Amino acid sequence: MTNKISDMMDHILDDTVDIQILDIASSEKIKEATMKKIYPKKNRRLKAGKLSGTAACAAVMIAVLSISTIALGLSVFVSRQAELRASLGVEGKNIPEYVEYSEAGEPAAGGLTAAAVSSMHDAQFQWYYILVQPVSYADAKALTWMVYLPDADVGTEAAYVGGFEQAYDEETHSLLLKVCFPYEALAWGSGAPVAAELSGGRLSESEGEGLNDYSPSLSAQLALTPSEREANVTAITFDNGLAFTNDNGAGGIIYGAEISASGVTWFYTFEDADGIFTALANYESLTPEELTYYREAQAAWINAFEQAIADAQITLADGSIFGELTPNRAVFECGIYAATATWGSPLEVSEIESISVCGRTYRP
Repeated sequence: MTNKISDMMDHILDDTVDIQILDIASSEKIKEATMKKIYPKKNRRLKAGKLSGTAACAAVMIAVLSISTIALGLSVFVSRQAELRASLGVEGKNIPEYVEYSEAGEPAAGGLTAAAVSSMHDAQFQWYYILVQPVSYADAKALTWMVYLPDADVGTEAAYVGGFEQAYDEETHSLLLKVCFPYEALAWGSGAPVAAELSGGRLSESEGEGLNDYSPSLSAQLALTPSEREANVTAITFDNGLAFTNDNGAGGIIYGAEISASGVTWFYTFEDADGIFTALANYESLTPEELTYYREAQAAWINAFEQAIADAQITLADGSIFGELTPNRAVFECGIYAATATWGSPLEVSEIESISVCGRTYRP
């Protein structure tokens, strides 16, 4: 069995990814406000009786309208799914990490429907493309979207709040959200759907508390299915490592890379990496001058690493070139940075021929 570089490291949540886990106080406040919107006080109970002819006709019309709404929603779901498939370039490719779903969702009381169109995962995260409809253009531009997930560890809920990437279609009044979750939030590998709740609302400053109040105006339930399998990964170790230096002549080393369908993860370190990271992790104990020093030191090293891999590229079996391998997120553990570049169009891992970096070419 081939050992992966990442097997030597415990994956931890990357706090630089474009999601934000709200604190408990804020999450509870938001949840309470959401529940008031979703579950209003019950109306008084009426006595049972026969429907009049007019009422029966109205009931039939409502049923017909509901069926038409569901049919329209399904049509939009299928068309946006095909549109996304073409946009990502996955049509005809063997990419098991990309999964499409068939459930278009049921309309909520207010008529809003939310459903996962598809998902993609790598070794640490799974992100979903969630279709929300109908949504007006004004709401699509103005509302902040949140997803609540049950938190099995503490028996409460974690709230994930935008900026989600989004794409609005004015013709169908539908909004496509890209929402990313760490595996810890999804009970990854179980394959069992996770009940979630999506809401759209406005954020406003609380008086005296320094927190944002969230006033949801739209909401819907949806199910998110975690992946049941690990991501396919091609691990490439650079013999003796690749050396690089910063502007002061201090040295760093790149150990290797792991390539998956969704991106490449680089493993590297540099002089005093532990000291810099530890200082920044305990930033509250630093003076403003010390904080500035360590931030600039870390930024200088990241810049030096990115310059070292600026010309890196992946060659596929058909001769096509995959570039733009500069990371957009990173985690640090055991003295090593695991920095990941995620690309928009997935590739077939089995088609990877080689990776070239620092003037050298390496093959799986």
